[in-house]
Amino acid sequence: DGTKVAEAQPTVEIYQAPSSEQKPSVPSSFHFVSVTGQKLDDTPLKDVVKERQEEMKIREQNRSNRMILTGIEGTLSKFVQHCIVQKEKHDVLLKNGYLSCRIRVPKQFVNESLKVELLKLVESLGASLVDDREP
Repeated sequence: DGTKVAEAQPTVEIYQAPSSEQKPSVPSSFHFVSVTGQKLDDTPLKDVVKERQEEMKIREQNRSNRMILTGIEGTLSKFVQHCIVQKEKHDVLLKNGYLSCRIRVPKQFVNESLKVELLKLVESLGASLVDDREP
């Protein structure tokens, strides 16, 4: 039919990477702007960040408490088993009517939540908790 179809020519764009002397400019600070371009107050954002940090602190404290309580529960279980099996300890148990087991928790890990959970654990075993901290 005689019509010529032009072949598509590939387009090549050349990009010059910045040299080591040309560093991209980094803003010293930033602020949020609305769709209209007005600067937005960042107070709500600061509140959210503060709230998230507090939540992370509480989660970490709860995780630490669970680890400590698991360790204490294991220690108490082994202690009771040991007292039942060993003749001397078993005789003391029969004579006194109770067992006495000391548990130490480093001061930096002690908090109100841990105290409450520890009290629940000890009471669930039918025991009582006595604070015998050394002065």
